[in-house]
Amino acid sequence: TKCCGKSDGITASGKKAKANHTVAAKGFPFGTELYINGETYVVEDRGVGSGVIDIYFESHSEAENFGVKYAKMFEVN
Repeated sequence: TKCCGKSDGITASGKKAKANHTVAAKGFPFGTELYINGETYVVEDRGVGSGVIDIYFESHSEAENFGVKYAKMFEVN
């Protein structure tokens, strides 16, 4: 709720967000796979800005602990 104003976990694509899976990314179609730091994520939500990938975490505190990171990202498909 703190991050997006709602608590149902349903993304803009209609799927339920999952940790270690769901990202929000502007400019990529839903379902696009992105490889970031050895992990593959799926775009299931809209992003906040160009070049920003928002990784879903189970809790607000986990997201805060992860913080802001800079990494290379590759489109898988």
